[in-house]
Amino acid sequence: MSEKAPCALCGKEATIDTKVRTGSVTWHDVESYGCDNCGNYVIDSRLVCDWKNSGSDEPFKIACLVHQKQLAKKNQVYVIMDDGFEPTETNLPKDYKVWWRKSELLAEFPKPTEMVDRALANLARELPHPLSNVSMNDPDIYFKTFCKPIHQVRTLFKHMLEGNLLVAFKSIPHANPSYSISQKGWERIEQLKQPGVDSTQAFVAMSFDPVMDTTFQQGIKPAIKKTGFECLRMDNHEHINKICDEIVAEIRKSRFIIADFTGHRGGVYFEAGYAMGMGLPVIWSVHKDDLDNLHFDIRQYNHIVYETPEELKLKLQNRIAATIH
Repeated sequence: MSEKAPCALCGKEATIDTKVRTGSVTWHDVESYGCDNCGNYVIDSRLVCDWKNSGSDEPFKIACLVHQKQLAKKNQVYVIMDDGFEPTETNLPKDYKVWWRKSELLAEFPKPTEMVDRALANLARELPHPLSNVSMNDPDIYFKTFCKPIHQVRTLFKHMLEGNLLVAFKSIPHANPSYSISQKGWERIEQLKQPGVDSTQAFVAMSFDPVMDTTFQQGIKPAIKKTGFECLRMDNHEHINKICDEIVAEIRKSRFIIADFTGHRGGVYFEAGYAMGMGLPVIWSVHKDDLDNLHFDIRQYNHIVYETPEELKLKLQNRIAATIH
């Protein structure tokens, strides 16, 4: 039975169903919401209760993030659960393919140094025309700018004006100004579209064979960390979406990719090729015993050839320092 109630995330009027049924499975501890801002989602009722009792700003932060996600996939139903949630066939029915733990979503909220860029990209994404106006009277302005209440939005716009990212003008005297994105603002937006810009993530493509664990743990991972980057290998990254979609998304978010061809896994060739097509730097490596087995298409690239994890660590550390800026 559905009824009207405030959205658990943004507070706007939404449709709520406190008893969610999917096939033969009934969830008694979740609530289902339909919201114009946040879309259709299922949420752990314990989270909703905790937020109401604590007055936390977590719901607003999540509303900002899912508002952006829903722009691309209007009809996608997603699930938000507490951090202790582990998906199984019984507690995550097949109808719900997209889910997040609370902390995973909150980790995506922009850091202070990212706030202006992320807000600028959000404002541009929803403009019907590049010369259209942005108004503080927009009912979704809080979710587009990651700021609330309105004085924080004004402060953010002030920073954008000072950075020449926006232009302010008044149609009549004493009216609140409207804003448009400046030429410099659009140039910054184009920069942000480039894969890996300002990223600190290094994507590792390699065989997941257990015999390669020492190579990763004692060679690749510490070399990446030593040079100031964060290491991501997909078997260490939790996801429920299709693996190819996750790989593509993470490669795009990375500053560079390390492709180790020891074992000659087809996925490594795919990931290196995709990264090259996106214009990302690729650092190539292979164990000495597999050097002669490299596919002829990649033999011309300057591979780091190693015999021990310690040798790989030193060579990789030097290569990253020399080529990644």
